[in-house]
Amino acid sequence: MPATASKLVGPLTLQLLGGVITALLTLNIGSLSTLSANPLLAFAQEVAVCFLFPGLIISIAAAGNVHAFPLWLAATGNFIFYFVLIRIGIYLYRKLRATNRSAA
Repeated sequence: MPATASKLVGPLTLQLLGGVITALLTLNIGSLSTLSANPLLAFAQEVAVCFLFPGLIISIAAAGNVHAFPLWLAATGNFIFYFVLIRIGIYLYRKLRATNRSAA
């Protein structure tokens, strides 16, 4: 029996993917902060930096210095933050779907 796409991409895969992508983008924040000449790409860079902000706040708070904070800690913070956020989103989606099925 062939595997379907929904069975291959489970909740844990989505959580890990979201966490790893944000962690890698955090480690690459230096090139994201230099905006492109293309307005669409520059907008995407600004949005990406906004998504990386929670990890930066965690790293700044732990280091106690806004001017010198470790990026590895920011990447770890973003990984954990988005791992948990995606888990909460999946839980709420399943709960809402179950509620809609029982109401129908």
